[in-house]
Amino acid sequence: MGVQVPLPAPDNISLPMKFDILEKDGFLELVRLSIPKDELKKETALWVSRRQPLVSIPGFRKGKAPIALIQKKYQDTALSESYEQLIKKSVSTVFKEHYQSKSLFKNPIIKKKESTDSDIILDVEFSFKPDISIESLKDIPPFPIYELELSDDEFLAYMEEKFSVKKTLPKIANSEEHVTDDNSVVFYNVEVLHTDGSQVPLKKYFKNIFDFSIMPEHEFLPMNVFMSLKGLKKDDVYETTLALDDKMKEFFSLPDGEIVVKIKIDRTCPLVESHSLDEYLSYANLDKEKFLKDEKAKAISKHQEYIFFFMKKKIFDHMEGIVFDVPKRYIDQEYSNVKKTIDDMKKNEEPSNEGESLSDEEMKRLSERRVRLGILLSEILSSAGLFLSASDVSNFYSKKQNILQGFNALLPFNFNVEAYTQDLNEKNFVSYIIKHYLNNQEPEKISIKDLRAKLASEMGEDILEEIDSFFYHS
Repeated sequence: MGVQVPLPAPDNISLPMKFDILEKDGFLELVRLSIPKDELKKETALWVSRRQPLVSIPGFRKGKAPIALIQKKYQDTALSESYEQLIKKSVSTVFKEHYQSKSLFKNPIIKKKESTDSDIILDVEFSFKPDISIESLKDIPPFPIYELELSDDEFLAYMEEKFSVKKTLPKIANSEEHVTDDNSVVFYNVEVLHTDGSQVPLKKYFKNIFDFSIMPEHEFLPMNVFMSLKGLKKDDVYETTLALDDKMKEFFSLPDGEIVVKIKIDRTCPLVESHSLDEYLSYANLDKEKFLKDEKAKAISKHQEYIFFFMKKKIFDHMEGIVFDVPKRYIDQEYSNVKKTIDDMKKNEEPSNEGESLSDEEMKRLSERRVRLGILLSEILSSAGLFLSASDVSNFYSKKQNILQGFNALLPFNFNVEAYTQDLNEKNFVSYIIKHYLNNQEPEKISIKDLRAKLASEMGEDILEEIDSFFYHS
């Protein structure tokens, strides 16, 4: 893979070195730099001289210690840091002298390092952006920009339809529920106590550890606790004990003992083929007006999210017509990533309707499309000054490391900064295109029925089930 080397800011850096091109294909050049070892001695001497005024050594006033003594005391650090600085200067010199007129696709990569008696040898890979003209973005055919307009009566009809056709039940805000394997839904409250009778607020504990509350506290309880709720009725109490975590003991200043989990059943509801809306609200003891208000807000948010996907698809479909050369190795790399993802899904028996039906040729076409759109997206955002790099997001979240640690500790995957960055970039991109190439077009009001029909027509019927996922138990 190699190590990426960020280029220093342009200055008067210049180093004597031998420069040879090992490989060249128009988008990439692999070059070999031979740097005299005398340059490392000069860089180390510079390192020492810059630090001399700051160094305090017993027997000498600050900044007055002899150079030879500083070199001896800090020789390992001086050599290591000087070596890295020399590499950056060498790569920067090559870029300035040979490639300054080209646009780099990414930072240069050190592919190989070695030393001879007289030289430091570096193999450095420079990759360049294809020549791209984004003028054809001006020819994007206008397409409607929708904004969902949803009256209370329309939403009530939408909800009643959901209840009439689904065996599942809606998620209820601020309510803890569990579907048992005897076709019942139990609604319950959880109380967690220490054996000495004191309360153990798990949510407070996890909020302290992860800097925010990721899930309701009952989500941290073992699954076998919920398996035991089968057959319980209103006002029944299920009780069990769990071992007390050492961190919990320290956080709550608790003595040795166990956690006692008490689950009180508030009500139960049969899970039948369908409930009417009013039947379900009665079972769940929910206020109809508040329930519909909360669910309507979620429905609008979810549908607007898919309006964004619809607009992105329209723009990306047009961008596919922008012609430029793409390095084959980028496509081959993406193909390897796509194939590995699909193979892993099959191995883990994860559903992947799209992936499992793709032939090898289709995967290659998909890989090329993704590479092309990725390069175009980067080019347009960079030219507009909107590009948000992965390092930007990483720096932002470095102040919130507990959040990332919390995600990575609890979820079956690591928080993907690059994926999160891509999502933000795409939102910036779509907004930019609408503003600058579609003349800041005003959104068109649309009913939920018409919107769902248009989304299904453009993106397939399955998209409606994805949209409605906000509504149902998984």
